[in-house]
Parts: sequence; C-alpha cells; structure tokens
Amino acid sequence: MIETWDLEDAITPDIDFPFAKNAFDLFANSYDCCYIWPEFFCHLKVKETFTATLGFSTDNYLSKHPNPNSLIKSIGKASHTYTLSLHNATITAQNHTVWTSEFLPIVSRRADHKNLHYEYDSVKNVLNLMRPDGNPKHLSGSYYLLSDRWTEGNLYHWTYDSISRLSIFFELRKIYPDLKLLCINDHNLVFHQEWLRLLGLSQDVLTYSSHASYCVEHLLYTPRIGLTSPVNMGSHFSKLLEVSGIQPSPLSLISKNLFINRRAGPRALVNSGEICCLLKEYHFHQVYLEDYSITGKLLLSLSCKRLIAIGGSGMFLLSFMKPGSSILEIAHDKSDCPAHLIHSFAVQHNYGYCVGRHVLNEQIQLDPLILKACINLMP
Repeated sequence: MIETWDLEDAITPDIDFPFAKNAFDLFANSYDCCYIWPEFFCHLKVKETFTATLGFSTDNYLSKHPNPNSLIKSIGKASHTYTLSLHNATITAQNHTVWTSEFLPIVSRRADHKNLHYEYDSVKNVLNLMRPDGNPKHLSGSYYLLSDRWTEGNLYHWTYDSISRLSIFFELRKIYPDLKLLCINDHNLVFHQEWLRLLGLSQDVLTYSSHASYCVEHLLYTPRIGLTSPVNMGSHFSKLLEVSGIQPSPLSLISKNLFINRRAGPRALVNSGEICCLLKEYHFHQVYLEDYSITGKLLLSLSCKRLIAIGGSGMFLLSFMKPGSSILEIAHDKSDCPAHLIHSFAVQHNYGYCVGRHVLNEQIQLDPLILKACINLMP
C-alpha cells in the first residue's frame, strides 16, 4: 500500500544511526548502527572536458543542473560508502524499501540532499512509500542485501547498484563467514549468473519472491554505491577484478580504440553506417557488447585506451578502464545530459562528450563533422 510520508519522517544512513567504530561492530552490536568504510581521502576534482572548445564543456553540463554550486560542493568532497546493520528490518519486496524494526523507512540519499529518493514527489515535497504487507516472511540469520529495485533486468543497474557492493560483502564475510547474500525478485538472466559465477558466488545467493515482504533477523545493507558515490567506484571495481582473478594475456593489453554501437532501440544511431565509416578511418573498432560475455567485456575494458560510446549501459566499461584513458560519450539534445561526466572524472579519465539530434524513442542523428572534431581533440 502506497502511503505519503513527510521527508523528515524518513531516516538516512549518515544522519540517523549511531556510528560503529569498525566493521566488526556491525555484527557485535545488538542495536542498529552504521559503519563508514575508510575512504575519506578520495576527493573528486572536477575538470574541463576535452570537447570544451566545441561547446560540450563541463560548465555547459553544470548549467543544466538546477543548483550547480550545490552539485559541485557535493561531488567535490569525498563520498562515503555506508553499511547499515539492522535487526529485524523489513524489506518491501516490490520496491526494495527497507524499514527498521521501529517501522521507519530508510531513504538513501546523496551528499546533503534528503529528497533524492526515487519516491520523492517534488510537487508535494513528500515521499510516496510502499508499506510491507501485514504478514512478512521471517528470515533467520545474517543476510547482505544485494539486489536493488532496478537490477532484475538491467545490466547497468545490476553493475552499478549491486555488483559494486560486493567488495563490501567480501570484507564483511572475512568477519562473519556465515553471511549470506539476499536477492529479491528473479535475478536469473545471463549477466546476473555470469557476474556471480565470475566472483565465485553462484551458490551463495538466496533469491526470494517479489510477491511478499521479508523480516530479516539481521540485515546488512549498503545503500546504493553506484554513481551516487562516484569517487568510490574505481576502488570498488578494482577489488572485484582482483577477486575475479582475470589475467588478460599480453596481446589483449595492447591499447585499443573501441566504439560501442547499438543495433536498435533507445539511443541507437539512425545514421550508424555513416558514423561507423568515419570511425573506421580513425582506427576505431566497432563492438556490440551483447556479443560478449561479462569476462569478454572486462577484457575489452582492460585493453581499451580510447572509448567512444552512446550513453547507456554499455558505458559500464569505463569503470574498468585504466586511469588516463579517454572517453567520448554520445548524448542527444532532448536531455543534453551526458550521464558519465562525473563518473569519468572520478575514475581519472580524460572525458568529452558530444550531442546529436533527438529523433524518436531517444534515437540519435549525429553530425559526422561534430564527431570528427571531437575525435581530433581526443587525447
């Protein structure tokens, strides 16, 4: 049942919970608490794009934000990864809202904004939250919540909102080996299974239905790391690469120029053939990520020095590219909002973007002359 809540009635990880001194206390304490992982010295430096002289600048990007000064302040300081320890917490399976034993909803937030929850109604300045059903199923033991409301069928969100948390899970399991992974809803697609198999977790995930609510005896919960904490992304993913044991061959480490294309659907290029011919002249190799396994995608990213891609899930490659690599993101003028600008700066890439004309269903008509000018500026 959907209910309206005032913003101040919701609680947030970094304001409303006592802080644990170390990760061990997440298991030792009998009360709800929050641990801040030691990442205080990672600061994001907002840089200029290499496409600034063409009008695709950082300032232009920030001008689209309703409060750019606040944005710079929030992303410029170190972001933190919080992990909550909750006793007898309840999860509303339909939308993954987590409620404390005192029946208060936890709202994940970014920086100093309490209203960036998905259920925020900006017109009424309230939260529309779904209560758990009246007879939740009880789960005994300690669980780490892996899934998020968008992760059941989306590679982008599964990568940034779930897989990114697993570096925390591995650290917690050193303290408490019996810690189990918890997924709500079906997570049985190929990319779900590939990631879990790659990280040796195929047998460790317990999946429960989206048609019930769950009261968990002890719930460990890291609110979305993802792009809401861009400074931490590189460190989290580098740890997962270590766990995966991926060792690219010397040949695969040869620096490559890659263009991630889309065959159809939202944000596909309507003049793809023309663009591909141009990119071939600049020695960019066209790839479709759906042709590669997760391991194949990771090997591509480790070998990629210069990446051109249309904004979307394919851009997840940049999280695994080496610092100093170059990224050119293609957006369209309906949004004029390249999603990965902040993220690229956070993982120390050279970043630029260009904007094409929105056609239909977010498809893009990209001017080859604009693209050519951007490539000529690409480090």
